[in-house]
Amino acid sequence: MNSKLGQEISDHEQRLWVVGHVRIRVPKPTRETALRRAAEEEALRSAHARETVELDLLLDRLTDPALGPVWWVRRYADLQFATGDPEMKVKSVLKAFKELQKTLHVAKIDQTSDEKLLVRRKIEEVFSIIEDEESLSLALQVMNRTLDHLGINRPEVGEVGEAGRVRNT
Repeated sequence: MNSKLGQEISDHEQRLWVVGHVRIRVPKPTRETALRRAAEEEALRSAHARETVELDLLLDRLTDPALGPVWWVRRYADLQFATGDPEMKVKSVLKAFKELQKTLHVAKIDQTSDEKLLVRRKIEEVFSIIEDEESLSLALQVMNRTLDHLGINRPEVGEVGEAGRVRNT
């Protein structure tokens, strides 16, 4: 209010000059209530931001092909090694983790809008699940053909030779 009223107002001939000033009084209980609500809202926003960061980190951990299963097994170690056959419990826990990881991976990729990031994640997904040299060789051939199709010169990338081995050229 003071910024509006503090602007000088005058008539065309500048004979009349008007300047204003406002002072608002708020009862102390009302002021304290408003300050308390503002502090509560800030604490809520801060807690939400902290939880979002924690969940993002957990999502990264659970979708990590190396650390995810280790974290999961450690998290449920008491359940696995209580009574009964530990081998069956480990298999059950790991099977549950694979199902969770598959679901989270799909959700993580679905939320990605940047196509380059999506391609990068898909490539990481392919290489994380490749277990044999024949599949690795096939994946490298497909990637090399894609790069050739795009006209990208890639002297640092080796050629796939016999038995799926990579030869640097």
